[in-house]
This record gives sequence, structure tokens and C-alpha cells, in this order.
Amino acid sequence: MQHKDQPDQKLCIACKEPIHENASLCPHCGTPQHQSKWHYFTLSLKWIGGFTAILSLVIVANQTQELLGQWQNTQETVNERVEGAKLQWEIGDFNGAFQQLKQALKLDPSSSEARKFEVELAMEQLRRIMAADERYKPIEQYQSIQENQLGLVLYRGAVSATDEGRATIMAHLGWLDILRHRSGVEGLNIDLHFSKALELDPNNLYANAMWASWLPKRFNPAEYTEDKIALSRKYFARALQQNKQRRYVRRMQILAYQKHDLELLRIGHEMSQAGEFPELQPYPTQPFVDLISQAHPRKRSWEALTQQFSLQELLIFTEWLLAEYPDLEDESGVYASQQRKEALYFSRGKVLAALGKHKQALDAFLKSQSLFIERIKFTSTRYGEKALQNLINPQLEALTKRLDIPLKPALVSYGGYPDGSAMASGLENGDLILFFNGTPLHSQSLLPERGSDPKTASIEALRSGKLLTIEFQANRHGINTRQILVPAALWDRKTTEKQRQQLHQTWINPHETIPPDAE
Repeated sequence: MQHKDQPDQKLCIACKEPIHENASLCPHCGTPQHQSKWHYFTLSLKWIGGFTAILSLVIVANQTQELLGQWQNTQETVNERVEGAKLQWEIGDFNGAFQQLKQALKLDPSSSEARKFEVELAMEQLRRIMAADERYKPIEQYQSIQENQLGLVLYRGAVSATDEGRATIMAHLGWLDILRHRSGVEGLNIDLHFSKALELDPNNLYANAMWASWLPKRFNPAEYTEDKIALSRKYFARALQQNKQRRYVRRMQILAYQKHDLELLRIGHEMSQAGEFPELQPYPTQPFVDLISQAHPRKRSWEALTQQFSLQELLIFTEWLLAEYPDLEDESGVYASQQRKEALYFSRGKVLAALGKHKQALDAFLKSQSLFIERIKFTSTRYGEKALQNLINPQLEALTKRLDIPLKPALVSYGGYPDGSAMASGLENGDLILFFNGTPLHSQSLLPERGSDPKTASIEALRSGKLLTIEFQANRHGINTRQILVPAALWDRKTTEKQRQQLHQTWINPHETIPPDAE
């Protein structure tokens, strides 16, 4: 009964070892065996803390949801602004588009989509302002250019762009400086932007095309170790090798060479041969017009043409240009006043003569002469008209000697006074005066002097192959004429009317159709 002498025991609430029944602490683990008054207080605090934590989580979740909703609403508004800007860009409203993006970035300054499109919009606006075109005048109205607002957008966009993207942006900054230079801003290093762009991306289309367009402009003050045209041509060739946005590159080429006719001629023919953008193809005739014009005697156009192009190339160029010009029925107004077709046929004649194709050269010179005669029927100006004939007559004389065709000078009525006696009596501009009072007429000096006593006289003039006799009071107000070379057979009284018609169509007006009743 030994166990009855042992005190009553119980198990520890923590370690479960037997301890004295009245023990307050476990001798084994030291755990209190009775809850103190503080225990309930501590437990209460734990519950309160837990509840507070749960309540805080609920509040935070609520606030997070609210913030998320606000962020989503902001993003939707930003997206709407960006999409609105794109719509305005599509209709060409750049100012409105920039305002939309400004509002979008005010709502969310970190919006990558808004920032990216702002840069694209700035570059697009710059590309649309072709101020390298010297005819472009209202550049002063672009305040954003003068104040460099677009530049701020582009520089900001360049910071985060890739090398290729940064090169494109730098090219547009160069173009922006061209526009600013044109609007009066001085001290700009335009070439630096383009050179930095090409360092980043040597084949960048915009850097090559824009720099090439800037190089030959007359208002480019920079000096280069290489000829500007040659350097420009090299960069344009690199831009065209990309085989993208060719229309844009071609437009830039045409604008770049507005004052460089020979290069424009080469580009126009190149585009024609490739079948590229017929609506953009330039048809430069000034180098050929210079050949028959006294306005630029120092240009030495023939030497410039033959140094730049072979005779065969020049022949192809004239064929191409003549094919693109309107029919003779439209050869009036601006075409006539600028003597374009006359110049092209004259140039063609020179090329053919140099190639030894004398009969074809003769046909070309006669075509040029006939256009001259046709044009003076409809113009009253008296200046510069001798230039063409002073050039054609020696060419015709040399060719007809080779072809054994005797020629004599004849006078074409030109610019007479409408109320003068001869014109009032039936003489018309373009009539070929062959006889005066029955005597062959080869010089203006044989006509009575202006202011002399008027006396009745007669002239015989060839019109549409028919010889007409006109009586008038010579020389009341006089008769204005231009001298051309025609076959001597026209003065031969034995020449029949039909023969004269044939000579008229060959030598004077090849394009004219003789009406049946004229025979």
C-alpha cells in the first residue's frame, strides 16, 4: 500500500509529466498550471489585435480597389485621348492632335503610348512641311518651329529610343533646324544632326534623304570637301536602296534639285525608265530652253549637256520629254511662251547632226522652226524671238548644203499692228511674205521705211500653201517680220500650187493639215 503514502498527483498541462496536485509550476518544464488574471487580458488583446488586423486588411483592400478603379479610369481616358489624337492626325489636324496628347500626358506623364505617338506626330508634321522647297513661303506661321516646341518633344523621345529610332529622331531634328534656319534662326549646326544620325544607323532612310535634300540648296552656307551634288546623289542613292517610302524619297529629290536642271533631268528620266510615280516625274526643259534663249548666254548649255550626258542619252531624253508634252493643239499659253517644244526639237536636231544623221536632224530643226512660226501667230511680244532663228538658220544652212537643197531667206509676218494697213488688208501673223510689188523679198530692208509717204503696194504671201496677193498702203505703221530659210523653189513662178503646199508642209508648218479646198 506504498502508493497510498504518495501525495496526489496530476499531469502537467504542457509536458504531461506527473506533478504534485497542488503544484502551480511544473518542475519539469516550468509551465504555470493555473491561468493568471493577466492571461485573460492578454487573450483579449490578441483578439482585439486580430480583429484590427482583419479590419485594416478590409480597409486596405477597399482603398486598393478604389485606387485601381481610378487608375483604370485614368488609363481609359488616356487611351481615349491617344485614339482621338490619332483620328485628328488622320485628318491633318496636328494642333488638335497635340492638344489631345498634352491632356493625356497631364493625366499620366508616364504613358509610353502617348509619348511614343507624340514623337511620331512631331516627325510626321516635320515631314509634311517641305520647306526645303524654295517656293514654300508661309513657314513663318509655324510658331512651334520657331519656338522649337517640336524639338523638345523629339529630344525627350530620343532618350529612351533604340539606336535606329534615335537615328530617325536625330534626322528629323536636323530637318527641324533647316526649317528654323529658313524662318530666321541663326547659328544652327544642321549637318551635325544628320552626321550623328548616320553614325547610329548608316542606312537610315530619313537621315540619308533629308541630308541629301539639304546639301544642294542655295541657302546651305556649309562648305564640303566633296561636290555638293555628288554628295547629295550618294545619300539619295543610299535612301533609295532601302526600297521603302520611295515616293517620299523621290519627292525629296525633286525638291532638292529645283535649281539644278541637269540633275533634275537625270532623275526624271530615271523615274520614267523605272515606271515610278508618273504624277511626280519632273519634266525639266530649262537646259534645252537655255540653248535657244538669249537670257542666259553664259550658261554654255550645250557644253553642260554634252559633258553630263552622252549624245545617245540626250537623244533618249528629248524623245522622252517630247512624248510627255501635249499635242500641238495645246501648244499655246505657258508652253508656247516658254518655247519648250521648240527648244526640245532644236536640241534633238543638234544631237542628230552631231551623230551624222543629217536628214533626221533637218526634220527636227524644221519642226522647231514650224513651232516658232505657229507660236508667233498668237503672241504680241517682240523680245527674244530672234534667238531661235539666229541658231537654227546656220544649222539649216549647213545641213542643206550637205543635202544639196538650195535655200533663200524669207520673211514671216509677225506682231504687226492690228490697225495697220497691211494687217487690215488681210495679212496675218505667220504668213510667209515672198514678193513685194512683184519682186522677190528676202530682207526687211526692202520694205518701205516706217513714216515714209504711204503708197499703194502689193505683197504676195504664202498661207497654208496658197499664194495670196494683198494690196495695202505701205508702210503705214510698218510690217514686222522674222527671217527664216526656205527652199528657193518657193520664189520660182513655175512652181505649182500643189508643189508649194508640199514645201509649206515640209518647211513651214509640218503639223498643219491643208484643207481639201486648198488644192
